[in-house]
Amino acid sequence: MGEGAALFTAIIWAIGIFPFTEASNRMGAFTVNNFRLLLATLLLSLMLMFGFGIGINEMFTLPNKEQWFWLGLSGLIGLTIGDYFSFSSFSLLGPRLSSIFATLAPGVVLITEVFMGNEQLSTIGSAGMLITLSGILISLLKQEEKNTNKKSSKGIIYASLAAVCQGLGIVCSKEAMHTSTSLEPAHSAWIRMVTSCTMAYLLVIFTGRIKQEVIPVLENKNRGLKYVLWGTLCGPVIGMTSCMYALGHIDASVAQTLFSLVPVFVVLISRIYFGHRINTQQLIGSLLATAGVFILIWRTSISHTLGLL
Repeated sequence: MGEGAALFTAIIWAIGIFPFTEASNRMGAFTVNNFRLLLATLLLSLMLMFGFGIGINEMFTLPNKEQWFWLGLSGLIGLTIGDYFSFSSFSLLGPRLSSIFATLAPGVVLITEVFMGNEQLSTIGSAGMLITLSGILISLLKQEEKNTNKKSSKGIIYASLAAVCQGLGIVCSKEAMHTSTSLEPAHSAWIRMVTSCTMAYLLVIFTGRIKQEVIPVLENKNRGLKYVLWGTLCGPVIGMTSCMYALGHIDASVAQTLFSLVPVFVVLISRIYFGHRINTQQLIGSLLATAGVFILIWRTSISHTLGLL
């Protein structure tokens, strides 16, 4: 069930990229990021109340301080900051190219764990990261002129920062699960959402951007709200809940391996549902990047097989 949840998470996240891309193009990445956090918080609150019988007071008191800290930090890094970069890159690069950068996240997880003293960086692990980077570079080479301008360069930076934030968010979420108190996956997702939503709107208030954020939503700018709704259901609500379930039942390394299949599913969805012609170069790049992720995650087993350990 854990592996199935992780695979389902990758599929539902891949689906959610498309409505979020459309919403960002219509309403702006900053507005979409903040509003979907608020919408996801409300939907998850209703899920906890009516689906699990958890009252509003219990939502805040059941988690312990460590869980609030690590899940809150995970939400701030992965959702408030990371997803803003993600939505911006979707608008600048498109869903297929942007999603390939998600394969950088496992490398970020490993490097973070090395600095925390929980992991050691082996030769096989280093090779996996290099293969992943090679896949991304292949996807970027010889792009059309519109993909080589300043706008595309900005998108590449944003997509890379999004992957870094995603990896750090996974590390923080897993730290929260080392405590003695267990939570429903939806409750863990809710803590991430309510924290990131609070921080996002505090930033809006302090920067005086309330009007800029509220008006596009109230006016349903360019009819983008339906895309925000569909993206929110796929990503922060269903996807995040299944992500927390997977992290609670299998090793983070195995879960992250399956999460990293997102770009492959994005390419398939683009072809099957939208009829987009598959870019051979991007397909090879995404498969190579994903292969690098598998090598990175299973570096210890590969090293034993090759007699390197």
